[in-house]
Amino acid sequence: MSVPKLGPLPGLRLPWQGAYVGPVFWTPAYLTAVSRHVDQVDLMAYDTGIPCYHYSNLAHQASAETVAAAVRGVRVALTVTGSRRRVIGVALFADYSSTPQDWDSYVSDWLRPGPVSREPR
Repeated sequence: MSVPKLGPLPGLRLPWQGAYVGPVFWTPAYLTAVSRHVDQVDLMAYDTGIPCYHYSNLAHQASAETVAAAVRGVRVALTVTGSRRRVIGVALFADYSSTPQDWDSYVSDWLRPGPVSREPR
């Protein structure tokens, strides 16, 4: 099942939607309830996935939003939460702007990772 992204911090969902007239956000509780009835959940989290942006503006900071940093963040989050799921995937966004270095980071940091450290590199 493809679902919209989760809402921002508690209490900010309705003001966020009202201000941006954006997508309807799901709460973690609602996502949990829905996920009990399906085999797979795909969060349609555009602009929140593994970034392949190589420009900076108000919404993106190219020097900070790298494939390596995002993959490391996902791996740390999964380690901290103790996730025991067998199959967890990540996706590069967007494929059309990815570089060979982005794909190298994806392969080395996600597909063939070493131990996870919470300390920044």
